[in-house]
Amino acid sequence: MKRNLYRTLSTGVFLSILILFLTIPGVMAEPMPKRIVFGANPPGSLFYVMAAGLAKVIGTHTPMKVEIFPQGGTVWYPMLDSKEVDFGINVPGDILSAYKGEAIYDKPTRGKGFYLRTLMLGSPLKVGFLVPGDSDIASTKDIRGKRVPVDYGAFYSSTLTVQALLANAGLTAKDVKGLNVTTYPAGVRALIERRSDLALGSVGSGITNELKTARGARYLDLDLSPEAIARMQQVHPGYYPIQAKPGPAGPGQGHDGPGQGYHAGCRQASFRRCGLPYHQGFMGEL
Repeated sequence: MKRNLYRTLSTGVFLSILILFLTIPGVMAEPMPKRIVFGANPPGSLFYVMAAGLAKVIGTHTPMKVEIFPQGGTVWYPMLDSKEVDFGINVPGDILSAYKGEAIYDKPTRGKGFYLRTLMLGSPLKVGFLVPGDSDIASTKDIRGKRVPVDYGAFYSSTLTVQALLANAGLTAKDVKGLNVTTYPAGVRALIERRSDLALGSVGSGITNELKTARGARYLDLDLSPEAIARMQQVHPGYYPIQAKPGPAGPGQGHDGPGQGYHAGCRQASFRRCGLPYHQGFMGEL
């Protein structure tokens, strides 16, 4: 099932890239590049797995070689402008902030944002707060005052997602003992090493499976009340409740194993630098 998902996503982005090279004026006249650089998250993240799958598909079916650049968007968004990176994958909330020059992207772009265009929207990415299997935290009502990674440095997409999950619980970073980490996998690693009480987790990522092996793992359900969902979507409208069905892709809800519950969902998007007008970019795709 998961293999089919990755194959579908890789094929879709591959076709998008191929169509881009074959149809855009100016690109048609140039030979297909021998090497392209793809921005993604570090090993242990779901985006890295997707980027690796894409690299394999493109490398198998074209002369192009894909090099994965495993850094946060804050690092490689500017590299799209300098043409050191050709494409990337991230969540719409992060992309939107980068495009509009808001939040963490205000200062480096002087409020102008980066020029980006969506190539493809992928399947929903299921995320939520993750706790060890033996944790006494039963729901998001229990997380006030707990140790939680809230600042992911260059990985603003993770920082933004934590803000949305806290907002769903009626909290902000000031209501927990916030930790600073360097990457999304580092946040879950803090949980494995008992330096945090809960952390952001995405279903199916390698690092969450490490937690499951080391300490057991389960996700905390979202608050599905209209007020809680509205608070979450105030952080960014791209977040919404999504039901997680039982399966082997990751830890379950309420117990140490595959289960069913509600996570926050957001669609990942593959994109490239582009000078399209605002209304023609990814905005209409969210």
